[in-house]
Amino acid sequence: VAFLDTLFGGAAYALGRLNGDVWYLYTLDKKIFNAEDDNNDTLNTSMTTTTTNPNTTTTNLTNGISDANEVSDQTLEILMHDLGKVCADRFFKKNNNDGPAMSKATGIDKLFDGDEVIIDSTSFDPCGYSVNGLIGASYFTIHVTPQPECSYASFETNYPHANYNEMINKVLDIFQPQRCTITVFASENAVCGQSTKAFVDHHINNYRRSEKQYYEFSSYNLNYGHFVRKSVN
Repeated sequence: VAFLDTLFGGAAYALGRLNGDVWYLYTLDKKIFNAEDDNNDTLNTSMTTTTTNPNTTTTNLTNGISDANEVSDQTLEILMHDLGKVCADRFFKKNNNDGPAMSKATGIDKLFDGDEVIIDSTSFDPCGYSVNGLIGASYFTIHVTPQPECSYASFETNYPHANYNEMINKVLDIFQPQRCTITVFASENAVCGQSTKAFVDHHINNYRRSEKQYYEFSSYNLNYGHFVRKSVN
C-alpha cells in the first residue's frame, strides 16, 4: 500500500473477515484534464487482491478513462477456493492433455453462447489452466490452480448482464468450490444498475452468504459477498 501511495495516492480497503478470506482493494478516482475538449474525465483504477493464507494470493488490475456521468461499465469477479475434486481433476494434463480439452470437459466452452464468442485457452504441466475470451466487445477470463492442497479458480467478466445470477450459478456448478467471494463493480449508468441489484443472494444455488459489504466511490459502487457451500444432508 505504501508503494502504491507513492505512485497514485489512492485508498486501500480490506473486505471480509480478518481471520478468514480477505479481499484487498486499492482504488483511485482522479480527475484528468483533457486540453483538446476542455472536459474533465475520470480515471478509475482498482487493484484487487484476495488472500486466505500466505501461500494463496491472486491480484487483478483494471482501469479505464471515462466520463463518470456517461460510462456504462460493470465487472463481475468470482474467486473460488477448495474446488470440487471431480472438477479439479479435469485440469490435470494426465486427464485432459490441453486447454481446449479442459474447456470442453468442464463446460467452460459453453459458458457464453453466440457466434461472437472467441476463446483462447492453455494448460500447464502437470496441471493448471488459463483462458481468455471475447464476447463481442466484452471479455471473460478464468485461471485455475487445481492442486488439492491449494485449489483455487478465478472468473472475471465485464459482460453487461442486468442480473448475474444465472452466470454465477453456471460458474459455481462447474467448479463446486467450498467457499467463494463474489464482487460486482458498477458505474452509475451500468446495465445492472446499482451493484447490489446485480445478483440476489438467495438465488445462488447451494450456497449461503456469510458476509456482505457495500461501498460507494465517486464513480463506481461495489457489492461484495462471501459465500459458503451448504452442507449436504
